[in-house]
Amino acid sequence: MAAQDGQEPRETLAAGERAARLAARAERRQGGFEHVALPPLPDVPGMIAPAEQRYLYWLTRATFAGQGAVVEVGTWLGKSALHLAAGLRDAGLGGTLYCFDRFRWREPAEGPHGLVQGSDTLPLVRATLLPVHRDVVLTATEIKDLRWQQGPIEILFLDAPKAHRPFVRCLREFGPSLLPGVSLLASQDFAYPRAYAQALCLGRLVDRLELVHVAGNLAGFLVRKPLPQGRELAELLDERSFAAEESLRLWDSFLARIEEQKTRRQMRPGICLHLYARGERRLACRLIREMEFTPHMRKRWAGWAAERETCRLYRGLFAALGLVPARRFPWPFRRERR
Repeated sequence: MAAQDGQEPRETLAAGERAARLAARAERRQGGFEHVALPPLPDVPGMIAPAEQRYLYWLTRATFAGQGAVVEVGTWLGKSALHLAAGLRDAGLGGTLYCFDRFRWREPAEGPHGLVQGSDTLPLVRATLLPVHRDVVLTATEIKDLRWQQGPIEILFLDAPKAHRPFVRCLREFGPSLLPGVSLLASQDFAYPRAYAQALCLGRLVDRLELVHVAGNLAGFLVRKPLPQGRELAELLDERSFAAEESLRLWDSFLARIEEQKTRRQMRPGICLHLYARGERRLACRLIREMEFTPHMRKRWAGWAAERETCRLYRGLFAALGLVPARRFPWPFRRERR
């Protein structure tokens, strides 16, 4: 094939190999993906675990079939994108990686390479990714302003949207471009308790999305049927409509399909955050008292309890775990002298 826009020529994929790659993608796999050998890659700051890094590289290296684009929402400094890009490179089939992010350093503390609050991170990410895979498109945007007009999507990796509205916004924008029987939606932090909205939304789409992969906190869903669009999707996933009984059923259904005990144990308390946030506080506190917390989990939850805004939202839940005093006003204040 002729090269376009300065890209290297792309190999033509035979029908048999395309079918084999799609079959590999549809195969149920859980664990650390230790069978995947990563190539040498730059050391980039990031929060994805080694198992998730291996999974993302495997996903593009072994299953990309040239049927559409690879899309990532939430690139930060490019660690996850780097593994997706390396997989595309090593697959030898071309393919464009589209990355969407604010591309702004938002932390008050100084970041890598001298980044300060408000710094543009896009040049840094571009310098990381382009030497690995030349066909990368970086777009600086807020999730609410996302627009997709580049055709079919073969792999959609959602990292940034943790809360309900941003997650639904991504599904509304990218969902119509997902191909049944081909596309895979990878949800980063699916098993992360504070990202409970992901599991609830995906639970309501269980007749259209099949859970096939789990690696660390990340879950991969094969698209079996077209997703609802527009208003239909918004109404189906309306966060006010997730009653306690259904939410518990969806949660238990996913937990039953996760093989790794550590992942199940970490994900389980997430339902309590959801129930507490929607007003089912007694139920949430009772359930969380009954759950097993490892020292690592307790340390993590203690860190969340120390966050002022998070403590304000879930104070009773933290009190049920003995992490904060059970009082009405979470933070002392001093009256200004006049």
